[in-house]
Amino acid sequence: LYDFVDANALEFYTSGEQAAAKPADAFELPATGPIFDPLDAFLAWKIETADPQSPTFKAVKLYQELLGFHQKAENADALVDWNLDRLRFGHNKAFGEEKAARYKAALERFVDRWGDHEISARARHAWATILREEGKLVEAHKLAQQGWQAFPQSPGGLLCYNLIEQIEAPSATISTERVWNRPWPTIDVTYRNVTKVHFRLVAREFEKELAASPGRHPDELDNDQRKAVLAARATLAWSADLPATDDYQTRVEELPAPQDVKPGYYYLIASHDPSFDDSDNVVSYTPVWVSNLALVMRTRSGSVVFEGFVLDAETGEPIQGAEVRAWAQQSWRQGYLPLKPVKTDANGLFRIQGRSRHTHILVAQQEEQQLAT
Repeated sequence: LYDFVDANALEFYTSGEQAAAKPADAFELPATGPIFDPLDAFLAWKIETADPQSPTFKAVKLYQELLGFHQKAENADALVDWNLDRLRFGHNKAFGEEKAARYKAALERFVDRWGDHEISARARHAWATILREEGKLVEAHKLAQQGWQAFPQSPGGLLCYNLIEQIEAPSATISTERVWNRPWPTIDVTYRNVTKVHFRLVAREFEKELAASPGRHPDELDNDQRKAVLAARATLAWSADLPATDDYQTRVEELPAPQDVKPGYYYLIASHDPSFDDSDNVVSYTPVWVSNLALVMRTRSGSVVFEGFVLDAETGEPIQGAEVRAWAQQSWRQGYLPLKPVKTDANGLFRIQGRSRHTHILVAQQEEQQLAT
């Protein structure tokens, strides 16, 4: 009953809802003080303050009373539990640059003293969590493994297991240039805990996608459309090996983009699972144009006339006679309204009359080459 009442009082005094105005000499909890000291030093702390009504001060006094009471008991369970809770409270409330270092040192002492008690698994989890936040993933993984292996069925052991799963979780996402042509770009794979990435290149017809999706741009896929793209036959499929990430850190590997691809509009799909299944896997989708065209737009403030140039992407030379088609999005339900197409002049220049307060999509085409903006 004593523990139950004190636990409720501590929940009140340690909450973030104490919004009353603080006095000028308000009680503060420095990280360099005894809050992170060994138990005997903490209990011997004689606190002097001009702010005895401070919730933080009252919480510290409650911890001292609780730990002093349980220090006399034959069963150490409550003592160990409250002592770890005291350190957690210090981590939440103390201030100062030394807080993280002192908290870690306190957790290390706790594990050294109570390593044979199952509550030490919770201390290892707290310690490993800090190491993970600091980017020390190998150390965090080792510590969490110790907690899980020592007490696999305890609450702390299960927390350690979950942390191990998070550190070991495989992931792979991709990014690449929107338009592929010479010089060929790379596919940048951001990954960890995988050694192979699998790719599919799926051809799509941009204007058909535009007509079929009134409420979205073809580059944007909802869940059903992602499934449809994934189920479609791949134009090209390949895999690439990745250097292992033994340190569990995320790294980026630049892979060459395939060059034996016909001009067109594609979705590049990547997965670290060869089945491309969604469970326990990350599937990345990136729209790509394979095109030798370049579209350079020229805007005029306050005008709805779109001007631009269609150029050869490799040489920069203007392309005469390229057709430019445009659509204005009417609403999410009505879809895109086609505008009158135009041809480029000898300078590769085109002009299209747009519609005020509408989103527009333009597609340039010269023979088999296409590109949208």
